[in-house]
Amino acid sequence: MRPVWLAEALRIYFRSLRTKLSGLPVYKGNAEEICKNIVERCWNKKQHYFQTSAGHFCQFYTRDFGWCVKPLLNLGYKEEVLHTLDFALRHFAKKNKITVALSRTGTPFDFPNYAVDSLPYLLHSLSEAKALDLVERFESLLQSELIQFCAKVLDTSTGLVNPNKCFSSAKDHCQRSSSCYDNVMVGMLSADLNSLGLHNPLTEYDYKRLLRFNFWNGSAFIDDLSGKDTISGDANVFPYWSGIFGETFMIKSSIKNIQNLQLDYPFPLKYTGSIVERSILYDKLTPNYEGNSIWTYLGLLYTGTVCIVNKKLAARYLMQYTDVIEKFGNLLEVFDPHGAPYRSKFYLADDSMLWAAIYLDLVKRLK
Repeated sequence: MRPVWLAEALRIYFRSLRTKLSGLPVYKGNAEEICKNIVERCWNKKQHYFQTSAGHFCQFYTRDFGWCVKPLLNLGYKEEVLHTLDFALRHFAKKNKITVALSRTGTPFDFPNYAVDSLPYLLHSLSEAKALDLVERFESLLQSELIQFCAKVLDTSTGLVNPNKCFSSAKDHCQRSSSCYDNVMVGMLSADLNSLGLHNPLTEYDYKRLLRFNFWNGSAFIDDLSGKDTISGDANVFPYWSGIFGETFMIKSSIKNIQNLQLDYPFPLKYTGSIVERSILYDKLTPNYEGNSIWTYLGLLYTGTVCIVNKKLAARYLMQYTDVIEKFGNLLEVFDPHGAPYRSKFYLADDSMLWAAIYLDLVKRLK
C-alpha cells in the first residue's frame, strides 16, 4: 500500500503541472478583497474546517493553522476555528496520534519525520481559542502525545531539543541541529500546557533562559547549535511571535540584523542569505525551496513582530505585500530570491493560502 505522504506528494506534483499549464488562479479586487475571498475559499464547507490552501495543500496542516488561528479569531471566525479544531482532534484521536497534517481523506501523516511542532501548535491553537471543552474531551490523546513528545524530542539533561535527531519543522527539508525554532516550540508548549491547566512535565526547565543562553549572540538569535552561528529569519521571528520574548531592544536588534543581511529584500522574509544544505533528493526536486527563497507566511509574521516596535516600518512591509498580492491577484506560498513565484521542474508555488488571514489581521492592526 502506498504511504499517505507519497499519495499527497503525487497529487501536489500533478496539480503543479496543471497549474503551470493553466496559470495561477487570479482573484479580482484589491489586496483586502483578494485575501477575504481566499480565506472564504479555504473554508471546507462539507467537512467544516479550514484548509491550509485552496490549492495544493487543500487539507488541514497543524503548523499552518497555528500561524493563522489568532488572526482568524481577530477577524471573527471563532465558530469556524472551533469547528476546525474539533475536526482535527477527532481524526487524530481515531489513530491516537497528532501529526503534521491530515490527508484529504482524514488520515494523519508526518513528512518527512516526526514533527517537533505539531503538538505545540495544536495546543497553542486550543489556548488561543480558549477551547477548554475540546481540551477536556481529548485530554487522554493530548497527554499520551505529550509523553511521546518528551521521549522523542527532548534531551532531558538540558531541556533542549535533542541535537542528534532530525525532526520535521518549519524548515523540515534542511539539516539543522537543535534549531532555535524547534526549541521555541518546546518553550511555547510549556507555556500553553500551563494556560490550559494540563500536566506539564517541562516545568523544571526555564525556556526563556535556555533560549537566551544558547541562541542569543548579543544582537540576534542564531539558527541552531551546529556551531555555524548562522542568523536566520525564522530564528528572529518565532521567539517574539511565540510570546516568549518581548523586549523592545531585542526585537529592534533582530530587525537590524535581518536588514543588514537583506533577508527582507526585495520583500520579507528569507530564511537565510544563501542556499542551505539539504539532501540530494530535495535539491533535485525543489532546489533552494527553503534557503534564500522568500516565504510569505514568514514575511507576514515578521511584519507583525516589527509592528510591536516600529509601525512605520511595518506599514512599509505591508505595502510591499499589498503590491505583491495585487500584482499576482493571489496570495502565494513562496518566491525565489528575486521575488518571482517559486518554480522548479517538479513544483510550482502553492496559491490561495489561508495565510491571507494574517495579512488581513495586519491591515486591521496598522489602520
